[in-house]
Amino acid sequence: MKGLVVIPSIELLATAYGKLQSGFKIEISELALWSQWARLDPRLAEQWVDHLEKNWREISPLEFRTAALKQPWPASVGLLLEHALLLGRDRKKFGAQALFRAWCGLVTEGMTRADDEQFFVGLRAFAGKAMIEDAVASLKLYRKWGYLGREILFNKAALRIEAAPRTLLSVSARRQKLDEFLDARQRLTTREYRELLGGCVGVRQAEVDLASHPRLKPVGRTRGRVWVIK
Repeated sequence: MKGLVVIPSIELLATAYGKLQSGFKIEISELALWSQWARLDPRLAEQWVDHLEKNWREISPLEFRTAALKQPWPASVGLLLEHALLLGRDRKKFGAQALFRAWCGLVTEGMTRADDEQFFVGLRAFAGKAMIEDAVASLKLYRKWGYLGREILFNKAALRIEAAPRTLLSVSARRQKLDEFLDARQRLTTREYRELLGGCVGVRQAEVDLASHPRLKPVGRTRGRVWVIK
């Protein structure tokens, strides 16, 4: 796997934090470089996504694509943009989501996926529990870009659990989480199931999952419905 020429120090990361939070214009070359540093630091990844999601209109997608392709891990940009698309904020309200999706498409045109590797570098014990969990329960937007990972790279409060995001976990990963939960508990609500999955499944899909599980049956009406072991 190719790597960075220079590993960023704490001081360099702090400088990146400050610029991303300042609201001032950032050079495209810096934004491309920091997309690579994001693999070393989840906090930087979240700040990168937040900045890009707010300021994409001021960034030339073709210039950014050129800068990103010069980096050792261009697919990292694709993954971070997937998070920015998911975050959405007011674009969905004002009809700009399709425009931003087209912008992201220009940036990532021709980019190659990674080789099914851990997204975060050096943060997991080799072959440890967290690394195994990444492989089993990786979110779809990580797998799309050839990475393994489970972290949502933005402030979770920015995406209300009631907002019904697109489903980010595979059927097998959702079933495994639910089975593990049911081995220890006898009942749960739809909301508890969604919280169990970190909000990575919409309300409708959550209800379908629970209704189709062979060990569960619904008790009560829709608003107060509880799912219990048969």
